[in-house]
Amino acid sequence: MLPKSNTFLRNVGIQQPATKTTNVMKELQAELNAKKLESAGLQQELERLKAQAQESDAKVDKQAEEIESLRKISTDTQSLIRQMITFGQGQINPP
Repeated sequence: MLPKSNTFLRNVGIQQPATKTTNVMKELQAELNAKKLESAGLQQELERLKAQAQESDAKVDKQAEEIESLRKISTDTQSLIRQMITFGQGQINPP
C-alpha cells in the first residue's frame, strides 16, 4: 500500500516505481556497464591487432623488395657467367 502522500498519484494512475522495478533497472545498468567494459577491451584488442597487421604488411613488403633485389643480382651473375664462358671458349679454339 502506498503512503498517504502518494494517494493523489495513485488516484490518477501514476505510481512510484516498485522495488522490483528498481532492482531490475540496477541489474540492467550493471549489465550495460559490463558490456561497455567488454566493448572497450575488445576495441583495445582490435587496435593491437591492426598495429600487428600493419607490422606484418611492412615486413612482407620489405621481404618482397629483398627478393626482387636478389633476383636481379642472380640475373646479373648468370649473364656475367655466360659472358665468361663465351670468352673462354673463344680463347680455347685456335685461330
